[in-house]
Amino acid sequence: MGLIKVFASFDVDRDKDLLPRLVDEGKKRGAAFTVFDCSSKETPSQEAMDRLRHRLGNVDAVVVLCGEWTHRAYNVNAELKLAQELGKRYYLVKGRKHIDCARPATARINDKIYLWSDGVVNELVFRFC
Repeated sequence: MGLIKVFASFDVDRDKDLLPRLVDEGKKRGAAFTVFDCSSKETPSQEAMDRLRHRLGNVDAVVVLCGEWTHRAYNVNAELKLAQELGKRYYLVKGRKHIDCARPATARINDKIYLWSDGVVNELVFRFC
């Protein structure tokens, strides 16, 4: 089995510093995933949603890096909603250790936020692949 391609979803205005940590975790020896694509800042439009649909179609799973204001991040909410519509596996990961992190507004009520410790994303994508 090849590497699982993940889409990193995060608040592009406040949490882009979390992306390098996820990329680094995917590069570690024995990692089961690679960050194939990630959030971008686009003006909301039908064309942007079509591009996002295509981009999400190219990945196996979505990792949502949750921060303090994730529930208000338009891009994260759109990405998660579209991932749900496409039937993509997704994982909510608490991106900040000492700050309360918010779930995306489009998360389902029973979606769990996983604490982000070393190797947890690898374990999630491998266990649920």
